[in-house]
Amino acid sequence: MHEEDAAGVHICYVPDFTNGITYVNAYFDLHGVETADIPYIYLLSDLIGDMDTTVHSYHELASCIDLYTGGIDYAVSAFSDRTDNTKYVPVFRIKAKVLSQNLNKLMTLLKEISMDTIFSNTERLTELIEETKAGWDMDAFRRGHTIVMHRVLSYVSPVENFCDAGELSYYDFISDIAARIRTDAEQIGARLTAVMKKIFTQAALTVEITGSQADKTAVLSFLPQWTAVLPAGRKSKSLCRFDVTQKNEGIMTSGKVQYVAKGGNFRAHGYEYTGVLMVLDTILQYGYLWTKIRVQGGAYGAFTRFYDNGDMVFCSYRDPNLGSSVAAYDGLADYLEHFDVSDREMTKYVIGTLSRIDVPLTPSLRGDKAMNRYFTKTTQAVAQARRDQLLAASAADIRAIAPMIRAVMADNNICVMGSETQIRKEAALFRELISLPD
Repeated sequence: MHEEDAAGVHICYVPDFTNGITYVNAYFDLHGVETADIPYIYLLSDLIGDMDTTVHSYHELASCIDLYTGGIDYAVSAFSDRTDNTKYVPVFRIKAKVLSQNLNKLMTLLKEISMDTIFSNTERLTELIEETKAGWDMDAFRRGHTIVMHRVLSYVSPVENFCDAGELSYYDFISDIAARIRTDAEQIGARLTAVMKKIFTQAALTVEITGSQADKTAVLSFLPQWTAVLPAGRKSKSLCRFDVTQKNEGIMTSGKVQYVAKGGNFRAHGYEYTGVLMVLDTILQYGYLWTKIRVQGGAYGAFTRFYDNGDMVFCSYRDPNLGSSVAAYDGLADYLEHFDVSDREMTKYVIGTLSRIDVPLTPSLRGDKAMNRYFTKTTQAVAQARRDQLLAASAADIRAIAPMIRAVMADNNICVMGSETQIRKEAALFRELISLPD
């Protein structure tokens, strides 16, 4: 990836053969936003592009996007510091792809969407918010594993608190907004307008371009049409403050199965991230957790996540059990202490891990990977060191992870979504019992 400053913003260029398509991603850094603004920023990502602008109605805007681009998407996310989960880069991302000959049109559209979107059409605003709430009503339980994973890590991790603001906390927020949108539409629209003006600034913007050198040159020639009219803004290093405390919530639903998550942060116990954890992930998914949670427990599945910043979580998916799954997580350290396989079996685990990592990437995904490394400051040297650790992983290295797992499991951070009957039966595991929003 190549970096430079142009058109008043920072440019990240990923050279690639894209067969006449240019990928343009705009990342607006959200350092400096207030905690109270975060749910509105997530809401903005759901609404922007589907509202009127001062130039077009939302119908006309949709037609222009379809006519001149391959799609424009909006999302809020955060890139954590590799070694410290209290430090992260929160961003509002606008992701677009376009035929190279239409780059001029794309810049016009990005300018219009970011600068000229209006929320005065209260009928449209009400419709979209109620649709968003209805979507969460239908999908919340289906995405229960994502909800409980972010929620349990939010007990120990500020970056996961930010992510939870787009998950269960967002469901609470959108439920409240939907309940009062028909009386408070103007006020909510005004708040969205204010948030939009705060975040869309030159100082906050990094533009990533994936394509040929000619594509990059074309983007840079048209980019000032957009960036020159953005407010200058100013860079900030401040992050929102969150209540990082253990809650151990049981999220009760009318469903018959559970999503059971337990996790914490291993760096808080003095351990470091290594490539061996990628191999452990493979071993657990196809060995211990598969047997305990899937085969014996009857769940649809179970998986793990180990992050550079020390955050780690185990989670089951559509699990008929609760207490026994928690016990399986707690028993993992004992299993690892006695882990012993042949060199041949260990090689299979290493190869299986590589098969999940070394997969062909589309140009769009290569751009995403490059930006993940950019925001997390993951250098090629760091990536190579992890790969070397992965390739050299031995059974002894896996056994050496047991104390880390034991320490994190002893922190006893638990979050479960599922059957009210099951959760009440295991009430001793929880500090709070809550229900999904109405």
